Amino acid sequence: MQPSPAFTIEIQRFIAWRVAVVGLAVLALVALSAWAIAAKGNPFVLVLSAVLALGVAVATVTLMRSAVPVRLLWDGRDWTLTRGGPPAVGSGHTGRLAAMLDLGTWLLLRWVENSAGVHRRHAWIPVGRRGLEAQWHSLRCAVYCARPSHDGSADSAR
Repeated sequence: MQPSPAFTIEIQRFIAWRVAVVGLAVLALVALSAWAIAAKGNPFVLVLSAVLALGVAVATVTLMRSAVPVRLLWDGRDWTLTRGGPPAVGSGHTGRLAAMLDLGTWLLLRWVENSAGVHRRHAWIPVGRRGLEAQWHSLRCAVYCARPSHDGSADSAR
């Protein structure tokens, strides 16, 4: 399988992601509230449900923060990720990109930096086809294509 040609894509629209995150958070909080009410004053359940509710709030804020504009550059071997506006020459970090969830017109991508250190950067990138119709096929091909390894042979898409 041949690697996909190089291209750049800017991802800026995250409405579906935000709606899904808020919807799941509300459902989780409703379930925790119902559990606490059903416990009829059991202190262990009340404390545990409060801690879990705090965890839901932190996860919601974290997932909402992942929905910031990003630019992905595929060079045929690696993905370069930059956040915000146009990247300066040499800015950004190279890494691998994989589809974690594929719903056809919506992808949840995970980018992991190539560095070998313990503190490798990573990012979750929600991408919808809407607004990216012209680049959608190229993005999907690049995400799922065989990548050349550093020794020149082709790796699998994972």
